[in-house]
Amino acid sequence: MAELHVITALVEKYRVVCGQLAACECEQERLESQLHQLEAVIKMFRANYDIPGIAPKKTLRRTFMRRNIFLRTVMDILREASEPLSAFELTRMAFEQQGDPNPEQSLLNRFAKALSNTLIAQASEGKVVSHEDVWPWKWSAVLQAG
Repeated sequence: MAELHVITALVEKYRVVCGQLAACECEQERLESQLHQLEAVIKMFRANYDIPGIAPKKTLRRTFMRRNIFLRTVMDILREASEPLSAFELTRMAFEQQGDPNPEQSLLNRFAKALSNTLIAQASEGKVVSHEDVWPWKWSAVLQAG
């Protein structure tokens, strides 16, 4: 009976993943329909066009993280933090705050790297302080007087 909370959490996660999979299947059907329609129109203009030879274009996942929104979210987290935080911790917390608790690791890494550079620039403007005595560097907000 001690594992009841574990089973409950796992069942809930299973339900969430099933829902996401169902949504992806609906999206896949919609996209396949669009592809068939586009293929038909291409064939109308050039009947012998090599459709299988068209390479798919890689698309990036859209996120809330336009530059200014991301930085504002990070600065809010830093102002409220009780201890210095690393760029990776800040990135993870910003995604969680915006409703994406499990972003892909590669996405987190890209944003954390970009955030590190941004925080260095913010430090030169006196908006944050770096704690370089630890690795990875930890950051704190500079509290404004007044």
